Amino acid sequence: MTGPSAPWSPSPQAFPQPAPQGFHPPAPPFPTSGGPVAWAGGVAPPPLPGPPRAPVDVGAVLRLVAGALLVAAGLLVAIACTLTVFEIENDFGDPPFEATAWSDSGERYPTPVRWGIPMAAVAVVLLVGGVLVVVSRWSARVRGAAAAMAAAAAGGALAVGWMVGDYVADLDATLRENGSAVEGFPEVLRTGGGTVLLQIALWTALAAVVPLVLAPVLDAARARAALGGVR
Repeated sequence: MTGPSAPWSPSPQAFPQPAPQGFHPPAPPFPTSGGPVAWAGGVAPPPLPGPPRAPVDVGAVLRLVAGALLVAAGLLVAIACTLTVFEIENDFGDPPFEATAWSDSGERYPTPVRWGIPMAAVAVVLLVGGVLVVVSRWSARVRGAAAAMAAAAAGGALAVGWMVGDYVADLDATLRENGSAVEGFPEVLRTGGGTVLLQIALWTALAAVVPLVLAPVLDAARARAALGGVR
């Protein structure tokens, strides 16, 4: 038997003491979750770099612009076919003489050429050429045909616009000379909406040639830049 032992008393470390009221334990210096790098609250992480943007295909954009201009010119010529080309007013009490692309209202100033057929043909070529140029933005196989059709369309618009505009201008000059030479011969020529739209279509078709010529040049420059980057 052993001798008497000291009475047992519990150690203060054996039982955790409650924390005093209002005490909060300090937060750990770094969060334990959230990825390899943790960011303090209220501070946004830096954005991740995105994929590099592809350079803009300027040649394709120019083809779309040229195609849109050719289609617009074709629509203007088609509308011009239905409008008055010129009108002659007088003080004789007669109704005004009116000429369209397909007919005129009398025999006093018969038009030597019916402009409706060439105008309609040019309108069709402009529309087809514009559509081909737009398609050539995605298909390189039709670029040659599109360029040839666009050149023919612009040339046709130039020829028809020049023909109608020159005829109307010459007739106006003739009427002015007759009016100044013969007293009491007041006849005035007024340009119709057909002639005005035809002239606008002419300049629109010619404007389409500029981006159409620049497009292959920029395509070649882009291809050379791509080859240089590969090297």
